[in-house]
Amino acid sequence: MSAGACFIGSYKHTLDPKGRVFIPKKFLDALPQDEPRHFIVTRGFDGCLTLYVSSSWKAAVAKMKDRARGVKETRDFRRLIFASARQCPIDGSGRILLPEELRSSAGMKRDVVFVGLDDEIELWDHEAWKEYYAEVSPHFEDAGQEVL
Repeated sequence: MSAGACFIGSYKHTLDPKGRVFIPKKFLDALPQDEPRHFIVTRGFDGCLTLYVSSSWKAAVAKMKDRARGVKETRDFRRLIFASARQCPIDGSGRILLPEELRSSAGMKRDVVFVGLDDEIELWDHEAWKEYYAEVSPHFEDAGQEVL
């Protein structure tokens, strides 16, 4: 049984012309040793991509299975997230190849930002991340009162 990943921090990287990107070393080091060396990458919320290790993907899928399939929004969401999901192996250099359709869906051009969210990672276009961060940062304390 995996001890689970704990991804924290944010790191700026650059996509190469083929759509490959280095995974931040801190995130590679946090990968569970007993899990496959790949990420499941799919559409995320707010215009980013979400990267899951196998155990966190399985947990997300289990939550989706618990939702009522008779609800149209649930069916729509499941279809979209599974249709866009891709298994992206980590190569010997510590990179993954992001399929063009996923890069396009998140508006990724060249510079990207990895954001650790405990057991998953968000990947943002750098400019989109700067805009998002500027918009939500002033509301940090208000949001924290709802979360903590």
